[in-house]
Amino acid sequence: MKTLAIVLNPMAGSARAFGEDDLREAIKVAASWAELEFFDASDDVPGAARAACASGADAVVTAGGDGTAAAVLDAAREAGCASLMVPLPLGTANMLPHRLYGDRDFQTVLAELPHYRAVTLHAGQASGRTFYVALMAGVPVHFGQAREALRPDGAGRRLSEAFRRLRQGLASMARAHMRLKLDDGEHRVSRSCALVVAPGGFAAVRGSADAAGPAVLEHLMMKPGDPADFAVKTASFLAGLSTPDDAVLLSRRPAILSGPKRIELMLDGEVFKAKTPVEISLIENAASFAAPAD
Repeated sequence: MKTLAIVLNPMAGSARAFGEDDLREAIKVAASWAELEFFDASDDVPGAARAACASGADAVVTAGGDGTAAAVLDAAREAGCASLMVPLPLGTANMLPHRLYGDRDFQTVLAELPHYRAVTLHAGQASGRTFYVALMAGVPVHFGQAREALRPDGAGRRLSEAFRRLRQGLASMARAHMRLKLDDGEHRVSRSCALVVAPGGFAAVRGSADAAGPAVLEHLMMKPGDPADFAVKTASFLAGLSTPDDAVLLSRRPAILSGPKRIELMLDGEVFKAKTPVEISLIENAASFAAPAD
């Protein structure tokens, strides 16, 4: 690996705290072993991603937040990009970088990159958006947003937003307002106040970075019960992607999520609202990444 195409969005994620010039310099220092070409994604992320893929670089590196990484991966997949993908941990949630690189910072990832190997991961897709780690709906979204609001960024910790999201999460515990239909209704329909979906299964997410897992979607449906116990299970999942002891449902065909007319989803740390019903499908071997052997 000798050439890197850097898709840089200086206004996204924690990249904004560095400032564009300082971030560029930090990338150049950490990847001094490589020939670099920068592509500005501040106005057009998909366009920058396509240009980076067309450059023929050995790897396309995303320097931006979780939303930037998702947009780059989608554009690269649509373009049939042959380069390895490297999403740097420069967002807020950093779920995909954490799966691939653990607690490494972006400088360490770039410095170690020549020693990484290629790994291929399955992905899920919902409302035209792709996720490689987890889709969340209901209570986990509120708790996850509360946690992110407490992270320091350029504006400091947002305590009022954290409390608002925490209240929403607690209120949602009592409402089983979502339903999931699996395998064209042949499996079962469950009611829940929280949903987490992992492409390849939860064991693959918790395991090594190159464990794509089986070609299935695993769904964790959480029902209202003891609020304290539920809060502990949800917090443990968000903190370490450990699976609570509830039943995990499998599907190979698209699952259908229904409930309110519009529902808030979190895909690999990126939150958006989608119209229901939402089809959740599996994309086998969706993208290849550079990842450490450990």
